[in-house]
Amino acid sequence: NPSHNKVFEWSAGVILSAAYLIKSAAILFAPGVMVLCLASFFLKNKTQGYRTQNPLSTAFRLLSPLAVVVAVWATFHEMHSCLTQPLLTFSPEALSKAAKYDWQDLAGRFFTQAGLYIFEYKLIITIFSASAMIIILFSSKKSVSVVFFCMSLSYFLALYWFHLSCFPDYYFNSLNSVPRFTRVIVWTLHGIGLVVSVEVACKTVRYFKVEQSLEAFLRKKSIFIMAGCVFCALALKQAASVWQSTEDITTRKYQKLDNRILESANAAQTIKAHAGKLFPRRPKLLIISQNLDNTVLRQAYFFSLSRHRGIPNPSFSVIPENSWAPIPKNTWQFKADKKEFRKTLLQADIVWPMQVDDWLVSAISPHINDKACLANLPKNFLISSQSPDGKKTFLCRQKKVSEHR
Repeated sequence: NPSHNKVFEWSAGVILSAAYLIKSAAILFAPGVMVLCLASFFLKNKTQGYRTQNPLSTAFRLLSPLAVVVAVWATFHEMHSCLTQPLLTFSPEALSKAAKYDWQDLAGRFFTQAGLYIFEYKLIITIFSASAMIIILFSSKKSVSVVFFCMSLSYFLALYWFHLSCFPDYYFNSLNSVPRFTRVIVWTLHGIGLVVSVEVACKTVRYFKVEQSLEAFLRKKSIFIMAGCVFCALALKQAASVWQSTEDITTRKYQKLDNRILESANAAQTIKAHAGKLFPRRPKLLIISQNLDNTVLRQAYFFSLSRHRGIPNPSFSVIPENSWAPIPKNTWQFKADKKEFRKTLLQADIVWPMQVDDWLVSAISPHINDKACLANLPKNFLISSQSPDGKKTFLCRQKKVSEHR
């Protein structure tokens, strides 16, 4: 029924747009849909995959809800970067950035690492799922495989291009979370492939005409009991896994905590206790977390937000830098010499050292007269002061035991 087909296509389009809101990579189902519709258009509906009376209208119904959601999201999204607006990867700046890299070297490292991860991650399920997708490619349900393989190709090519044109320079040498990104495709393959494998299995049974023999085998009491035991064992194992995940999310019992979270909370408590006395009522906080990532800045911002009425939010501002070096060791570290670091340092009303190195201690030493303090900076915090000659210095205060634990 043509009217039913239209409702189905509109519904599929809405589901696809909803999938994009959950995971932006879902937009890459669109190339597969376009391939099917174009194939149907040029082959005059002679394909055995997806048949439609009007391929262009079908493409509109399937993709227009997605296009609307993408356009609205891009219009109202506050962040403007190549991650939220992929077309920016084709800007003159992005193309210039990509041109300076060795494309062949990146391709070799990137696709090798992605391929190795695919073979390492739940290989048996991957083999079953991939085999089912390949088998169904030669059946009347080939559209499923076509869409998936087009999505996979588009996804990895886009990820490769983002390494060239979007991600910071650091990620050209140290690839950006390839296992995490690759799991998006592997999980999709496992989900679709296992469903498709059921249909392949049913068709195989029908082809060899062994329905009655299989039914008689499955009706055996021993097989029924064995299947029940296996099901119960897997159900208990999954229940235990879900409980452990829930407990871990709630209490972080099974993972190592970042000690900087407690440090950030202690910094906030110290500011709350001394604001308006040792430093301004809404001071500027500089966190020193040398050679580590900048997650600590978000942690500090969280603790700057008050949960009580009448207290301004945030109660202090966080200077958006936490690590410096003349030659950055990672993507979070600011490139700065000692003079440039001191400019940032002098903006702060309170400095909270968490991790330091020799370079940073030597850079900060001209503004601290206490050598004992410099020798053990992470156990102390610094308060902005002024020397008799008008030079800005920092006074050293020891973190309390409760603040440092």
